[in-house]
Amino acid sequence: MVKMTQALGPGREALDRHSWEEAYQELRAADLAAELDPIDLERLADAAWWSGNAEEAVVTLERAYRGHVQAGANIRAAAMALRLAERAMRSVEGSVGHAWLARAERLLEGEPESAVNAWYEFTRTVEALLGRRSPEQAIVHADRAIELGRAHGDPDVENIALSFKGAALTKLGRVEEGLALLDEAAVVATSGQLGAKTACDVYCFTISACRDVSDLRRSQQWTERAERYMEREAIHGYPGACKLHRAELKRLQGKWAEAEDEAREACEELERYRLLDVVGAAHNEIGEVRLRVGDLDGAEEAFMRAYENGWDPQPGLALLHLARGDAAEAARSLERSLHQSGESGYDLVARVQRLPAMVEIALETGDLEGARAAAEELEKIAADHQNSIWTAAAASARGLLDLSEGKIDEAVAHLDAAWRHWRQLDIPYDGAKARLSLGLARRAGGDESGALMEMKAALAVLRQLGASLEVRHVENLIGESRPAQARTTTRKTFMFTDIVTSTDLVGLIGDTAWANLLEWHDRTLQKAFATRGGEVMNHTGDGFFVAFDDAGRAIDSAVEIQRTLHRHRLEHGFAPSIRIGIHAAVATRGEGGGFTGKGVHVAARVGALGEGEQIVVSTETVDGIQSSYPLSGLRTVELKGVAEPIEVQNVDWM
Repeated sequence: MVKMTQALGPGREALDRHSWEEAYQELRAADLAAELDPIDLERLADAAWWSGNAEEAVVTLERAYRGHVQAGANIRAAAMALRLAERAMRSVEGSVGHAWLARAERLLEGEPESAVNAWYEFTRTVEALLGRRSPEQAIVHADRAIELGRAHGDPDVENIALSFKGAALTKLGRVEEGLALLDEAAVVATSGQLGAKTACDVYCFTISACRDVSDLRRSQQWTERAERYMEREAIHGYPGACKLHRAELKRLQGKWAEAEDEAREACEELERYRLLDVVGAAHNEIGEVRLRVGDLDGAEEAFMRAYENGWDPQPGLALLHLARGDAAEAARSLERSLHQSGESGYDLVARVQRLPAMVEIALETGDLEGARAAAEELEKIAADHQNSIWTAAAASARGLLDLSEGKIDEAVAHLDAAWRHWRQLDIPYDGAKARLSLGLARRAGGDESGALMEMKAALAVLRQLGASLEVRHVENLIGESRPAQARTTTRKTFMFTDIVTSTDLVGLIGDTAWANLLEWHDRTLQKAFATRGGEVMNHTGDGFFVAFDDAGRAIDSAVEIQRTLHRHRLEHGFAPSIRIGIHAAVATRGEGGGFTGKGVHVAARVGALGEGEQIVVSTETVDGIQSSYPLSGLRTVELKGVAEPIEVQNVDWM
C-alpha cells in the first residue's frame, strides 16, 4: 500500500498544480501498474479531461462509478452518475443523460442529505434549461441547488446553480435581476474559491448570457477576467468556449477574418471534447461572418452545420435568403423559427435577436403591419431594459419603418441617432448599414448632397470591413446619383492566382471530378478575397484577378489561401497546387469598373513566375509596409513585354 501511495504521489501533485498532461501520464501509468481505487480514478478522469482525452475521461468516470457501487458508497456513486449525466447531456446524448440522472436519484434514496443532492438539483437545472428549454423549471431546481449547496458548504454547486438561475431569468425578460446573479457567481469564481471546472463553467455561462442579452461591456470584462484566471491557474483555454466568445466579440468589432479563425478553432476543440450542445453556436458564428463578407454559399454551409448540431441559425439564415433575393422564404424561415421557439414559452433573448431582421424582411415583402409590430416590440424591450445595443437596433428599425412610410424627417432623426449609437458601441457594420439608410432617407427628402456624404461615409467603412455585397450595392446607389465619371487612375494592389498544371490534373481525375474540385477551389478562394476586402475583377477558369486597396490585406489573403489548402491536404489528402503573384501599382479604372495599364500587365507576369504553393511579390509591393511574414529569395527578373527588370521575393507563409 505504501508503494502504491508513493507511485501515485507525482500524479496527485501534478494534478494539484494543474499540470494536466503530466498528471494524466503519471496517474495512467499507476493505473496500468495496479488498478486505481475509485477516488484516484476520479483524479485520473479529471486529468484525462483537461489534457484533451475526453473519451477516456468518460470511461474512467464509469470505472469510478462501478468502484463506488461495489464498495457500497452510494453517495459517491451518485456523484459519478451525475457527472456522467452532465457529460452525456453536453454530448447531446439525451437518453443516456436521463438514464444516469435516474440512477443517481435512485442511489440517493434513503441516504443522508449531502452536497450531492445539491448537484442532483443542479443537473436537473441543466436538463430544464438546455434540454427542455424551460427557464421556469430551471429556476425551481436552481433555487433548491443553491439552498442545499449553502446548507452543506459546497460553494461550487451553489455558484454554478446561481449562474444558471441568472441565465434563466434573462430568458424570461428579468434581465437586470439575472445579470446581477451572473455577476455574483462570476466574482466568486474570480476569487479562486471554486474548482477549476466549476469556475470555467461559471465564466462561460456568464459570458454567454451577457452575449445573448447584447451586454458587450459585461461580456468583454468577464472574458478578460476569465482569461486572467485561466492563465493564473494554468488552464490553457477552456475547451472551445473561450475561442467562441472571442469570435463573437471580434465579429461585432469588425475583425471578421480573426473571428472566423477563432470560430473554426472553437469547432475543432468543442468536437474533440464532445461539447456538442454548443458546437452549433460555433458553426453559426462562422456563418454570420461569411454572410457579412458576401460568401453566401459558405454561409449556408455553416448555418446548415449549426442546424445539424441542434442550433437554430436565426436570424442569419433568414438574412441569407434575403441576400439571395428571396424575401418570401426569408419571412417563412424566420416565422418557423419563432413558432418553434415560442412552443416552450416566451424567450426574450430569442425574440430580441430576431426582431431587427423581422423588420427588415417584412419591409422587403411589403408587410408594413408586421414591420411596425416588430419595431414597436423592439422599442418596448429597449425602453424596459436600457440596453445600448437594443436601443441602437430599435432606432435603426424605427428609422427604416419611417422611411418606408414616407415619414422622412422622422426617419432622418432616428437613423442619425442609430448610426451614432453604433459608432459609440464600436460596432462598425451595423453603424454603416444605419448610415446607408440615413443616406437613402436624405435622398428621399431631396437632400442629394447630404445623401451622397452619408453613403460615401458608409461605403468607406464597408470597404474596410470587406462587406462585398453591401459595397457593390452602395456603389450602384452612388453611381445612379451622379453623371458618368471619366476614367480615373488609382493605386491598387493586384493579385493573380492560378492552379499549377491544371491541364494535367483534368486528364488525371476526369471532367466530373475536375468540375467539383474547381467549384470547391472557387468558393475557398473567393471567401479569402472577400474576408480581406478583395474585389474579383476577372475569373478565368482556374484563376482569379483580384484588386485590393491595401498591400498588407492582399498578402494576408494570399497566405490564408495557401494555409487553407495546406491544411486541407493534411486533413483530406489532396488540394490543388496554386501559385499567387502580387504587385502594387497605379492603374486606370474605366467606366465599366475594370482596371487597365502597365501595372496590371506586370502583376499578371509576376503571377506567372511562381511555382506550386508559392506567393511571389514585387519589391515595390512590400516597400513601405511592415510585412507580418518573412520574405526570401530576392531576385531581379525580366518580364515579357516589360522594358525594365523588377525585383521580386517569396512570402514564406508556412
